[in-house]
Amino acid sequence: MRELAPQNKRQAEFVQLYRSSMRALSNLALEAPTAHAVLYVLLERINERNALVVSNTTLCKLTGKSRSTITRALADLRSRNYIETLRAGNVTVIVVNKRVAWTTDTALRGRLAIFDARVIVSEEEQASTSLGREPELVRLPPVLVPPEIASTLDDEDPTVSGQAQLGLD
Repeated sequence: MRELAPQNKRQAEFVQLYRSSMRALSNLALEAPTAHAVLYVLLERINERNALVVSNTTLCKLTGKSRSTITRALADLRSRNYIETLRAGNVTVIVVNKRVAWTTDTALRGRLAIFDARVIVSEEEQASTSLGREPELVRLPPVLVPPEIASTLDDEDPTVSGQAQLGLD
């Protein structure tokens, strides 16, 4: 079993295509233009492992298409082997076939796919509408430090309080 090469933490800024897949992509554009468009939305956003976690609702928002149209387009892409969908609990992971396009090496170990996914969510899918807005920070309680250790700490550190300051002596 080969080990994976360490991945660069930066998202790859390219997607490569095989020349042999270009004719199939041209045919897809003519035969199923919506599936072709959805594939390109996926290709723009896949990570180094060719994977992406995105809901149908978010794909609808990104493409301007209805949910049933997105469902048909994904089914068409699956049937033509452009993508594979994997389930991880309630989450669907879309993996683009590495024989069509890739950003870096996608490795499989046995029957497990190994991937990191870029996750895209939309505000409409959330229970609360705080997506993109940072909540106020919660003030953390002071750290209680035993007196024998407190004498070795910097007295100027406001995040550390001795028990004497809390009246616990």
